[in-house]
Amino acid sequence: TQFDCADVGANNVVLTVSDIYGNSASASAVVTVLDTLRPQLIVANDTAVCAVDTNGTVVSYSNSATDNCGTTTINQLSGLPSGSIFPIGITTNVFEAVDASGNITLDSFTIEVYSIPALSMSAINGLCETADPVALNASPAGGVFSGSGVSGTSFDPTAVTPGNHELTYTFTTTQGCSYSTSVFAEVFANPLVQLGSFPDTICIELGQVAAPVATPAGGVYSGLGIDSILLNTQVAGIGQHWITYTYVDANGCVGTDSTLANIDQCLPPLDVANPIDAAATWSVFPNPSQGNFRVQHNFRVSVSARVFALDGSLVQEIPQLISGQEIHLEQQGSGVYFLQLTGDEVNEIKRIVVQ
Repeated sequence: TQFDCADVGANNVVLTVSDIYGNSASASAVVTVLDTLRPQLIVANDTAVCAVDTNGTVVSYSNSATDNCGTTTINQLSGLPSGSIFPIGITTNVFEAVDASGNITLDSFTIEVYSIPALSMSAINGLCETADPVALNASPAGGVFSGSGVSGTSFDPTAVTPGNHELTYTFTTTQGCSYSTSVFAEVFANPLVQLGSFPDTICIELGQVAAPVATPAGGVYSGLGIDSILLNTQVAGIGQHWITYTYVDANGCVGTDSTLANIDQCLPPLDVANPIDAAATWSVFPNPSQGNFRVQHNFRVSVSARVFALDGSLVQEIPQLISGQEIHLEQQGSGVYFLQLTGDEVNEIKRIVVQ
């Protein structure tokens, strides 16, 4: 009689013997069939993984078991179930496979979670859009920087638009695990500076003229002949001169704008620096005026008067000027004019302001 897994346990067996004459005899016995073969247990391979954070990482695995006589139960004796967060380090997982006869097979495997390096990246202070490149620093050394405006180990603010830019440092461990950290670099736009224009021609005879209005307020004018907000035409001299306005905002960013000052001689040159009579004087009053003023003088020679506009054009001419005589410029409009008195060894000029 053949016994198999279906016969495991006690089996009643009857044995009957017969001779050639038809005589027979029977006997009974109990045959116990035992399953002594252990099940086969197949566990996961030893595994090493990278941690996703300081808690470790989730790891999933699977085990299987077979038995010659049917089903097998797999029990975990130590370690962590599949799908758990495995901590940094080595976790040993021990399993048993038990069949219906109580036969047991043990096996184990390990899961190693590599540690995370402590990454740090130096912060970057706000930068102006025209600033020089700045060095990037991070630890541990040996990683790679990336992001807009990044070249090697430096960040160039001129290569990006104003705003916040994320800069990333990526480090790969000897086990092949890659981790990254990042900082934000804020790039400030330079202030928008606008400088007005001088008149097409500035008469050198003016002496001083105000620089054009510029925005934002609070900046500094510079250039040949500039003194605070005034342009000294005598210092600058005849010719074309660039005048620059520079403004620095609260972030330390600089904006500039420039305009051209074209200085020229508007009036005929003075042939005689002083009157022949050193004691002679002359005055204009009121000055400034509304366009109507008197000229008082004590020259002992006959003098003529000519009034010139800023562009050098002749506005009015009086062949013989009597002391105390009025000159009317109401029709000319407000502005700056020059009054020239000439006579025998007399050549004098005064600036007249009409409001």
